[in-house]
Amino acid sequence: MKNILLIFLILSFSSLIAQEELYKRELPLNDDNRIEFEEIIEIPNKTKTDLYLLSKTWIIENYNSANDVIQMDDKEAGKIISKGIYSYLQYGIDYKLHHILKIYTKDGKVKINLSSLYFHYSFMDAKAETPIRELIIDGLYKKNGKVNMGSKEHKEKLILFWESTKNSIINELNNKADDEDDW
Repeated sequence: MKNILLIFLILSFSSLIAQEELYKRELPLNDDNRIEFEEIIEIPNKTKTDLYLLSKTWIIENYNSANDVIQMDDKEAGKIISKGIYSYLQYGIDYKLHHILKIYTKDGKVKINLSSLYFHYSFMDAKAETPIRELIIDGLYKKNGKVNMGSKEHKEKLILFWESTKNSIINELNNKADDEDDW
């Protein structure tokens, strides 16, 4: 029992340390100097069509209305582009992270891209949009060199959103049975 408690405490502490350092990660920038996440993942033994259909299933299962978010749907090209919003509360303010999620499929691999990021927020009657780079890169440190806690938390939310989205898609692509119709 003591060993289990010790392991739990070590894992909890490790998780806390890992999250504490999350804001220090360098964010990927595209040629226009905007934040853009992208990763190519190998998914062996799946055809382009299989990966396309599983990707589309993921979008249907993870967005409120797939018809509203899917902007481009090209099965032949293996490309799905969706426009979505990730909402969260921070300090009593309702933030919405607008994004474009692109999924490209080929035989045995998929490319996931998260781009066109910006924050929209509302507090009481005030509404505003903030460029994401301004908030979480340029505004991460105060003039005195200390971390701006609000910017730090937004950066961590963005990184966690990317990681959880990417991992959720990968799980969908890897874990679905090859033939779900065989029941």
